Amino acid sequence: FRQTMSQRGKKTDEDLIVHAGFDFGNAERETRNILGKGEKIDCVICASDSMAMEAKAVLESHGIIVPHGCALTGFDDIPTAAVLPFELTTVHQPLREMGLAAAIMALQLLNNISPEDQVLHTKLVIRSSCGCSVLSSSPDDCADKLPDAIQRRHQQKREHYLRMIGVRLLGASDEQDIKSILHEGLSN
Repeated sequence: FRQTMSQRGKKTDEDLIVHAGFDFGNAERETRNILGKGEKIDCVICASDSMAMEAKAVLESHGIIVPHGCALTGFDDIPTAAVLPFELTTVHQPLREMGLAAAIMALQLLNNISPEDQVLHTKLVIRSSCGCSVLSSSPDDCADKLPDAIQRRHQQKREHYLRMIGVRLLGASDEQDIKSILHEGLSN
């Protein structure tokens, strides 16, 4: 994000970059904190679609309407992202591919084979919450307006998630444990 902002000749206000964590309510709290300081914000980039929904509720409680008053993006492309009263711009994760990769890694680990790192690609899904449908006639025209760094940051998030599943699978004692860990990982 910082690199992309710099490349575009824009200054990054470090006081407006917060790391909320993924617990329910954190995005709401951090959005309230920023707005409570009287900060003027024009974009909120969230690490998950659920966090984006929390942030949107706070923004609107302060009279800031998405996308006209503030652009909003999420990450995950949960099924409800496309059918909310507002269409959430997000980054689609290949969840089935992630689950398959985790299962293959688990089998490799069980067979004492060191798994190779895998890169699974995401896809930017532009919807109205980023303001693109308001700002341009074509979502493709808007893609340049969203930082490429969003996708890089979330690629790191996915890689961390796959590593966590791999570590849990190392502690699995039988086939039922493996199935349970993989089921839990796929449902998150």
